[in-house]
Order: sequence, then C-alpha cells, then structure tokens
Amino acid sequence: MTRQRLHGIAATLAIVAFVAGVPVLLLAIGATPSGDDITGMPSILTRRDDGTLALLLLTIAVWIAWAVVAASLVAEIIAQIRGLRIPPLPGLALPQHAASQLVTVAALAFIATPGAVPSIPVPATHAAVPVPRLDTEPLTASPGAPVPHDTDPPATEQVKPAKPTTTYTTGRGDSLWKIAQRVLGDGTRYTELVDLNRDVLGGRPDFLPIGLALRVPTFDETQADRSTRSYVVKESDTLWDIADRELGDPKRYGEIFDASTHIAQPHGGRLTDPDLIVPGWTLTIPATSQPAAQRPATQNGVVPSRPDPAPQEAISPRAPRSIEQTTETDNSAAPTTIPASSEVDDVASPGWLVPGLTAGGTVLAGCLFLALRAHRRTQLRYRRPGQVLAPTPTELQPTEKTAADVGVGVAGTLEFLDRALRHLAAEFDTRDEPHPQLEHVSLTTRTLDIHLAQPATLPAPWSGSGRQWKLTTDSDVADLDVLPPYPLLVSIGQTDTGALELVNLEHFGTVDLTGDAERVDALARHLAAELALSPWSVLVEVHTIGVASELHGLDDLRLHHHPEPAEIRPLVDQIRASHAANSGDPDPFRVIIAASGIDHAELSDLVAAPARRLGVAVVAVDSSAASAALTVEVDPAGRLRIREGDLELQAAGLTKSEATTCAAIVDAARGTPTVPAPVFEHPADDLQTLIDQAGAVREDLVQPRPSGPAGDRCLLPGTTGDYVAAAATTAEDVAELAPIVPEHVADKLIEADPDLDRDLAAWLDPECRLPKLTVLGPVALFAHGSIAPTDRRRPVLLELAAYIALHPEGVVSRELAEVFRRSESRMRNDVRDLRAWLGSSPITGLPHLPAGDASRLYQETGTPGYQIDDLLVDLDLFRRLRARGHARGAEGLNDLLAALQVVTGPPFTLPSGHGWSWLYDDNRIHETAATALADVAHLVVTRSMSEGDLETARTAAQIACSSIPFDEVCHLDLLKVAFAEGHSEAATEMLDRDVLNRTDEYIGTVEPPDRTKTITSTPGWQKRRTS
Repeated sequence: MTRQRLHGIAATLAIVAFVAGVPVLLLAIGATPSGDDITGMPSILTRRDDGTLALLLLTIAVWIAWAVVAASLVAEIIAQIRGLRIPPLPGLALPQHAASQLVTVAALAFIATPGAVPSIPVPATHAAVPVPRLDTEPLTASPGAPVPHDTDPPATEQVKPAKPTTTYTTGRGDSLWKIAQRVLGDGTRYTELVDLNRDVLGGRPDFLPIGLALRVPTFDETQADRSTRSYVVKESDTLWDIADRELGDPKRYGEIFDASTHIAQPHGGRLTDPDLIVPGWTLTIPATSQPAAQRPATQNGVVPSRPDPAPQEAISPRAPRSIEQTTETDNSAAPTTIPASSEVDDVASPGWLVPGLTAGGTVLAGCLFLALRAHRRTQLRYRRPGQVLAPTPTELQPTEKTAADVGVGVAGTLEFLDRALRHLAAEFDTRDEPHPQLEHVSLTTRTLDIHLAQPATLPAPWSGSGRQWKLTTDSDVADLDVLPPYPLLVSIGQTDTGALELVNLEHFGTVDLTGDAERVDALARHLAAELALSPWSVLVEVHTIGVASELHGLDDLRLHHHPEPAEIRPLVDQIRASHAANSGDPDPFRVIIAASGIDHAELSDLVAAPARRLGVAVVAVDSSAASAALTVEVDPAGRLRIREGDLELQAAGLTKSEATTCAAIVDAARGTPTVPAPVFEHPADDLQTLIDQAGAVREDLVQPRPSGPAGDRCLLPGTTGDYVAAAATTAEDVAELAPIVPEHVADKLIEADPDLDRDLAAWLDPECRLPKLTVLGPVALFAHGSIAPTDRRRPVLLELAAYIALHPEGVVSRELAEVFRRSESRMRNDVRDLRAWLGSSPITGLPHLPAGDASRLYQETGTPGYQIDDLLVDLDLFRRLRARGHARGAEGLNDLLAALQVVTGPPFTLPSGHGWSWLYDDNRIHETAATALADVAHLVVTRSMSEGDLETARTAAQIACSSIPFDEVCHLDLLKVAFAEGHSEAATEMLDRDVLNRTDEYIGTVEPPDRTKTITSTPGWQKRRTS
C-alpha cells in the first residue's frame, strides 16, 4: 500500500468520523437543544445567570458548525464525482476550502495509480487495445486484413498493432469530453479514450478521480499535414492563441513567427515582434506534424509511451505529470464545461493600433512620442497647483497609445542616435576636418551602423573601417551642445531582420519615389511627418507641394504645405540666393516633397550644382526625370527597393487618415489645457468617495478660506497674505490647496482609514512579508511567493500587477484581455503566474490574488473578478496620508511629510519595452500622481517657509524637483528657498536658466506663465531670510 493511498484512507476516516461521529457524540452527552429550550429563551434571559444560556448558545453553535461543514463535505464529494466545481459562497469560503482539501486527499484512496500495476508478463493477445480505424493503414498491416471488432475473439493474427500512446494524468474538473477536446481537438472523440482505458475506468467513464493515469493516442506521422498554409490575423488574435488553435500548442508560436517574417503586410508592415501583430496581416502556419498534447515530455510535461514490443515489458511505475498542470491557465477559475472557441479566444481588437506607426513607421512613432512628451511637459509650466493636464481627446487616444506602445521602445535609441552623431561631428570639428559623408544608417536597439559615401577614420568608441562603422547603443557618448550634423536623415522602412533604415536626403540631393501610387503617396506623407517631428531636424523646413496636405497643423514652423504648383517659384528664388551666397552651413535646411506632375526640374538642377553646402533635398513623387541620385521603388505589397543598391525593405507609410490624426494629436498636445484632478468613478472604499485621485478632499466637501486666519481646521492655519509673503505662492494657490475641512468631513476621513498607521509601518519595515508595489519612482514589485518570474516574464507580470492594484474596485478577465491584447485564456495564465509570485498573505493565509470567484468583487456583486488583497502600494499610501493630513488640519503637516518620504523618483519610471498603453486613457494616473506630488511638496514648502523651517522646505522642494522636473511650481519653491538661505548668485543663475529662459527638449524657449511672472515680480522675492 502506497503512502498516497494511506493518506487517502486517513482522510476518508476523518470525513466519516466527523460526519457521523460528531452528532453521535453530541447526542451521547445530551447536547441536543429541544423545542422547549428555544421557546423558553425569553425566561432564561430574564432570570439570574446560572450558565444555562451560555451552554445553550454553545450547543446551537456546535450543531450549526457541524451542519455547515458536513454539507460542504457532501457537496464537495458530489462535485468531485461529477467533475464539477462549486463556487465559493459568501462567508463560507473557509469551510468550503477545508472540505475541498479533505475530499481531494480522500480521493487518493480510490485512485488506480500506475505504480500499483505489477510487472507480470501478459499474453500478446491482450496487448492490443481496440481503437477506431484510422484513414491510413498501419505500417505492419497487410492489404485486405480484417479489422477486429469488440466481439471478435482475441486472435493475434487478426489484431491491429496498437498505436503509440501518451499518458495523461487527470486533474480537478476533468471529463473525458474535455480531455478529448484538449488532446485530440474534438470532444466527440472521447469514445477513443474509453476504448483505450476500459481496464482503468472500470466501467465508469463518467467518474474520473484526480490523479488517474489515462492513455491517449499519440500522433500518427502518416496523418501529418506537411504543407504550410496561410492565416489572416483577426481582431481577436495573438501568436500564442493562433499557435494554440492551429498547431495545438501555444508554445509553437515561434514557428509561426519564423515562417512569417518575410511576408509583406498591408500598410507597409512586417512581422518583427512576436508581441505585435495587426488584424489583416497574413501569417504562414507551418506543418502541423505534432499536436501539442502528443509531443515528447520535453515540450509540455507529457511522457510518451509506445505499445508493448514484447509481452514481458512492464508498465512504468512512475505516474507522469498531467498535461493540465503545464498548459492549463487557471484551474481554480476554469469553467466546468468546455466553452466554444469564440468564448475562449475572443479578444477585443487592439483597435487603437495605428499601422502606419508600426514596423517601417517605428521611427516616426518614436519621434511622435518624443514630440507629444515634450509638448505636455511644456504645458506643465502653465499648470496651477491643484490642477492636472487634461487627457488627450478620446478620438485621438489610439494614435497616442500607439506612439507610446511602439515609440517608447525606440525613443531612447533615437535620442542615442542624435547624441552619437552630434558627438561624432564634434570630434571632426576638433580636428578641423569636414564631417564624414553619411549615406544611410541601420538602427537596432543594440547597434548603430552607418554607411559612408567615402572611406573615413572614426574615433573610439566607433568600430569598423573604410565606409562601414558600428557603435553599440550602450556606449558612453557625451551629450554635446552641437548642431545636428545630418538634419535630413529620415527613415524609409524596415528590413526583414527588424533593422530600421534611414537615408541622408542631403547627401543624395534628389530622390525619386516611384511605383504603386497609393504606397508612394503614403511614403511621402511619412517623410514629411518624420522630418517635421525628428529631434535632429529642428532646423529643417519641409515644403510639400500637392501632397501630404493632411499633415497641416503638425508643426507650422517646420512643415509648410503649398497646394498650388506655382508656389514653387519663391522656393526656387530662395534656394538660388543661398546657392549664390555659398556662405557655409545653411539656415534653414530645406526638403521639398513634390507631387506627381509638379515641375521641379529647376530645383533639381540647383541641388545638383556644386556648392559648399546647400542643405536642400528634392523628393519627387513619380517623376519622369531620370536624373535623380536615388530612386526608391515601392510595389503594391509595400516592398521598397532602392534601384541604385541591393537594399530591400518593408516601406514606411501613412494613410490619409493616419496623417490627419498624427497632425491633430500634436496640435492638441501643443495647447493642452489644465483641469481639476479627476475623482474616482468607481470608488473601491469609503475613503475614495471623499477624495479625488490626487488624494485631496473633494471640492464639494470643503469650505473656502476666510479673509483672516484659517484656523486649526486647515493645513495652512494662518492668513493667506502671510503665506504669499513668505513663499513662492499666490492667493489662488493657497485657496485651492488649503481650504477649510469641516469637522464632520474630517471625522469621516479618519474613520474611513483606520489601518493607515499599520500599513505605513509595514511599508517602512524591510522585514515585512507583505508584497509592495512602487509606482512613485521606478515601477517594481517586491513579493515573497514560491515562484519568482523569469527576467522575460517579470515585466509582463509587473504591468499586470500594477493594473490590478491601481483598479482596486476589481477587474474582470474580459477587461484584462482588452487592455493587454491577449485572449482571456492567456490572461488567466498570466494571472496564475502572478498569483504564484505574490504568494499567500501572512494575515489571512489565503492567496494575495484570489481566483475570480473567490474575490471580494464576487462576494459583493456575484461577478468574478481579480483584486489583490493585502498589497501595499506607495501611491495608495501617498493619497491616504495626504487625505489624513487635510483631515487633521493644522496638525496634519507630519502626514504630508510622511507622504513625501514614500517617493523614490519620477512617478511611473517604466521598464523599457512595449506596454503600459493603458496609462494614456482618460485618467492618466501617472500624470495625476506626479502633479499630486508637486502640490503636496508645495504645501509643505509654503507652511515651512512661513514658520522659518528652511531645512524642511528645501527637502520637500528637492524631492519634488527630482521627481517631476518639468513642473514649474517646484522649481519656484526651490528658488525661493535658495534666496532665503542667501544663495543669491546661484539662485539667480537657476532662475534665468531653468525658469525664465527654460527650453523643453527641442521645442525652444517659451514665454513664462502668468503665475511665474507674478511670483518673480513680487517685492522681496529674492530677499534673504534673517530670522
């Protein structure tokens, strides 16, 4: 008898003893409340206490507890026999969980394990198991051999050789139909499993105990479809899900990826990232030679077996792992019946994905991301305390989310490219040598390869020789204040290996775009948009004539559209004057992109004429001239070829609608207004009904400040004038950030958060075993689960944890599928891995991330969903501390200081790579968190300055400046502290450089906001504090 069976017998005896023994014991000791006891309750309550009441209540409680546990055990036994799963009931999760565990262990006493099969020789006639006839003949069958039936006598010469089989170990909730669906791809084939396992099933195919070893057919190679086939991506697809459906194993997604990278996709796309596919793309599905469940154990934990080659071969005594253990997503949340494929794989379309900003358009996506970031950072200057930047208009969010999802991964590489080329130019300027003649650049996330027109010798850290040089993107290259040497460098597409190709239009001078008209126009729009946004093209004027009018408004200083062909004449005159002057570096550089039919011959002649440096390139669409230095051909499939070389790419390109939205979103970002901080649309607790998402008390719950002292019910208890005189603030700021909190509101705020001190102490305790999520700084999760994710899985699970944690009201699997662009089954797999990483709570002993139907959301609403329990989040603590600080009024300063102490850097400093596009929805929680930090710091600085505590004021201002460096409020706070400390010279220099003449990336100097002008012109602004 095995140890497993002993455990099962012990559990069975425990169930019998509890269900039958407890009532027998209670009856034996007379603990049986009668009807008279119940009806006599009033008299017991009125007479002198002699212990009768306590004994009666205890007896009733014991009987109720027995009934609940006994009912849970009976229900669990029935459920396991029928292969069902009982949803947890509110208030009964603990007894249900205990009953489930006990019944599961008890089932081990009744499982027929392979280890119990003796190694006894079996006659050859018993080795064959009848199976349905296959379309192909067995290798050893002779033509015309009769097929045996169940009723045939066991004759060796009539029995088909048994097919190879694989062992499958049953799990909870399994049925033969489900196993056939999972393993064989068709639930109706469950009869084959019955025929293969008659001896194991014992005539009860409807009863599958957990741990039962079943034989399932392996794949017959003669049935394999060895031909490849095409598949068109639908809105609900990921490579993982396609591999799961088409090949039977989601882990084979890499085969589809490898077989499909050469295919030219619509809109100039190409498959270069297995996590990024677009509806409408065509993929190649390789031969389905090995379904998932019928592969060697190295792939998915299934141990293959063969038919007994000789009667003496014994069955392996070791039971293999279940397929379900390695491929099922979340067993605890799995349905009890097999859903239709549409239910399993249905995923909301990534409808926000803009194809023109993917693949060959990746560089443009990066430039767009940098431009949008720069404009919103500039708009932070105009934010007043208590305000946040308005979200991007809903109709433009798809473009912004694409720029963030695709562009953020390449933005750093583009910044490195700009820095490296400027550094290279500075090295040649130091030698007093002309810059190398750059033809084109090949860019990946790891390397920068440049191709020169003439051999040159480049300094370290460049490596190479002659015309080809390489630089790794992790090289230490100084950021020098040098003009970009190649401002007309622009991307044209992507190679089949994923490298982004950029050409230097200035070197070639004249470029002809020819081929498919729609593709050529799309490429022309792409060139115009990228040159108008590129960080190294700030000195470039882009003139479009008869093409790319949809980009109007993208950048009125850098991009100029001329609808009439005659408008080319002034450009010719300007360039002719520059050619005659021959005065050195051009200012500005110019690119003229002319539509088909525009006469640009005179321009092209000027560009081709010798001059020191004209700084002009002419890009003609379908020109009839044959004199272009570079001819780019684009076919209807979007394949780009350069006639003068062997370069072949997937062309970049923007459709008319994509160009329109790109221009509109940049124009909107340029003038982003400010709005009040958003409130919680779906409050997760009482506290969130009282505060906004920045942690401030809701505007409708506070009272305005009086004209005199505000009193103890306010964080700034003095008069408004006192704070305006002492700090870098205004009367409007004080009124907005420090209103009066009525006493009854303050009481509600305190009562709504009784555990704040406990949670803050746990956050500060390095030995605390609760998981901690940081978003007010580098995003990270510190957890103590049994299984830590791999380096590749960690960013995925980190983003998932952040999303669930920042939506404490609960999220459902469909929502996760929509946000993360994966199927619901794939999301449950990620949830399972995150659950293992988080582990169990030391407070409750239950998983930090319960199954969907064990969550608080399910208990409260009946809707399965995901919530993380007992997780500490710095943003949550920050909000709660700020709220309590307001509630405590004049005594709340310490809470604000504690809130600043949980900050570790710029909020939502993200891991590199794709993802996090949900941050750009309407709430924009990353921006709200950053501005909340600046506002809390401003309150602390203002209060501390008025009280003469310059040290605390400086600390708060420095935390804010390092965390949100583009917000002007905190810079003025720090300057005021510096002046008060007597550092006038350094403060004056900072005021001139960082405020009055501030430049944001490549946008340039902008007019200081009215608030800044008011504060810096206040009498005594630069006064040193003497007392």
